[in-house]
Amino acid sequence: MGDSVLYSFVLIDLIGEPYSILKYDQLVHFYCYFIAALLMWKVVSSLNQSSLITASIVTVLAASGIGGINEIIEFLATVFIPNTNVGGYENTAIDIISNFLGACAAIPFFKHKSKP
Repeated sequence: MGDSVLYSFVLIDLIGEPYSILKYDQLVHFYCYFIAALLMWKVVSSLNQSSLITASIVTVLAASGIGGINEIIEFLATVFIPNTNVGGYENTAIDIISNFLGACAAIPFFKHKSKP
């Protein structure tokens, strides 16, 4: 059920190795980008007078972009710091999917401001 570090702990064994879904790390990514999308919604909805659908898409893409920056930082950690336990290609792909799903899960909480 995962390694001895919390990062790798398998919460629910939905899909086994090499993907190990659902790990603690994936849940954290989901939650963080759910929150990131809610924060980005505040910015996008205050600057944008487009439709709710368009503003939602821009918000999810913005939150996913922040997730991409996070993955770059994780990659740099593996380059410069030995034994980071960050993972390889599969981990990065699953993290990006978790980030995107977390951002999408925030959509029902978006409230469109009525135009004056």
